[in-house]
Amino acid sequence: KMLERLEAANLFLLPLDDKRYWYRYHRLLADVLRERLQKSEPERTFTLHRRASSWYARQAEVSEASVFISKAIDHALQGDHPAQAGELIEAGAESTLMRSELTTFLVWTERLPEQVLLSRPRLYALQAMVRLITGRPLEEVTQSLERASQADSNEDHAGEIATVRAMLATFQGDGQATATLAEQALQLLPEDSLFMRTLMIDSLGIAYLMLGDFPAAIQALEQAARMGEQTGNVLAAAGAWGSVAGLHMTAGRLQRAHDLFKRALELATSPTGQRLPAAGKALLGLGQVWREWNDIEAAERYTREGVECFEHYGDVGTVVGLASLVRFRIEAGEFDIARSQIAEAERIAFESDATDIDDRLVHALKAFLALAEGDDEAAKQWVEDLRSATTDKPFYHLQELEQTTLARVLLGLNQPQEALEILLSVGQNAEKLGMYKRLVEILVLQALAHDAMGEENQALEAIESALCIGETGGMVRTFIQEGERVGNLLHEAARRGITPEYVGRLLAAFPQIQPERGKQDGLVEPLSERELEVLSLLAEGYTNAEIGIRLHLALSTIKWHTSNIYGKLGVKNRSQAVVRGRSLGLLPE
Repeated sequence: KMLERLEAANLFLLPLDDKRYWYRYHRLLADVLRERLQKSEPERTFTLHRRASSWYARQAEVSEASVFISKAIDHALQGDHPAQAGELIEAGAESTLMRSELTTFLVWTERLPEQVLLSRPRLYALQAMVRLITGRPLEEVTQSLERASQADSNEDHAGEIATVRAMLATFQGDGQATATLAEQALQLLPEDSLFMRTLMIDSLGIAYLMLGDFPAAIQALEQAARMGEQTGNVLAAAGAWGSVAGLHMTAGRLQRAHDLFKRALELATSPTGQRLPAAGKALLGLGQVWREWNDIEAAERYTREGVECFEHYGDVGTVVGLASLVRFRIEAGEFDIARSQIAEAERIAFESDATDIDDRLVHALKAFLALAEGDDEAAKQWVEDLRSATTDKPFYHLQELEQTTLARVLLGLNQPQEALEILLSVGQNAEKLGMYKRLVEILVLQALAHDAMGEENQALEAIESALCIGETGGMVRTFIQEGERVGNLLHEAARRGITPEYVGRLLAAFPQIQPERGKQDGLVEPLSERELEVLSLLAEGYTNAEIGIRLHLALSTIKWHTSNIYGKLGVKNRSQAVVRGRSLGLLPE
């Protein structure tokens, strides 16, 4: 009764369980008591920590609450009892990792002395795995892995060690090695080692994905996801369902992808609504789906939350999330912010030297920024760098991204024929593999290449093919992100009666696009809506800096638009631009 009254009065006690059987002191009072203990009887501190560790360990045996094992480990470490801490960490390792508490596990193992870890090679193997996932330097990963092998003289943990080797091959983009090592690990792992077996089936699915065998990838990943759900392995279940969702999105099945990303997100969300780090992949995936559906506000919200989840531990996922944010900033014309985000992604990618996947993603981002800023020299340098780069570990997804980006850059450099040759090749592969979302993007770019070469019929054929595929998944952004030239092609498609309802929905996303060029017919290339807006402000006498403030754009962006205006109008300065604009009816007299 006294304890209940003290708790009700909020007097220095907090319950440890739902039954109100065990209590602990409020943190403030506990701090005061610890300080007093340190001054009066410092020698008793270690003894009390060890007693607390033993008590929490006993409670952990009869309770499912994770707080007991965590407290037991913390007190054992503070009580300078590394042997007991090592035993407790190994006992609670799988449950801790299943909850995706990777950083917690890493902190624990890195506080253990080497002799304790050598006596428990499984901890070294798990430490190597977590170091790999959290983006630690490759040297640290291989060091833990080698020590695990050295300590495992009886090969009792050969399965766990093989598991980490397979995961390392995954991070290095070697699909064939991943598949081989994953199969070996599954043969070595005991049947009841469900945690590690689930991770290996997931790795096998990723290997199939890297090798371009999408049906086999989905089958393996769905098996891993279901095993993860059945065993309470949030880390594996949420990750595997996120990968399955990503494959459905790649295939253009956006609604199915959305539903599976939601399923993964629910698994990786605690009953109190807190996102676990494993939620990151699902959140980024939802951001991509909503971006394609052209709900940019929702897309950016999900993406930012996903990046925050991944930031709990360094991961290639952080770079993927930053890549999405960069695209948002580029499309908004906020190039300075985009540049700083690319720099941050590049820093993370550089520090995570166990994989070059993130480095290649960052490289592609630089191409998008160079195109948006009209920086032809940077774009040309990017092309040279890509063509000189070599890799002995093909990863189809990355190769296809890089080749599509290369074609996009070549279009920007007014080399449509060369771009078209690349697009035809990657388009055939995308269609063969059922990557229909990417195929729609490729077809749209093919249409732009034909249009640039004056091949109107071929351009409309490509757009029609893209429309027929894109309509099924409700794709929007892939069309409108390419701007007015695609808008004009869509108007012509509408005039010819090609998927009229779908084209109508797409054109609704082009509020400024009109089917006729009207008063801009005298120009070889019409001014965009943003350029017309800048021209109007130039005519009113605003400086570049003032225009940037009014339009919420960087000064460099305004200078770029101004340069484009001069080029399209065939003039050399703003006075001539205003005169020319008025003569064409682009500005009021």
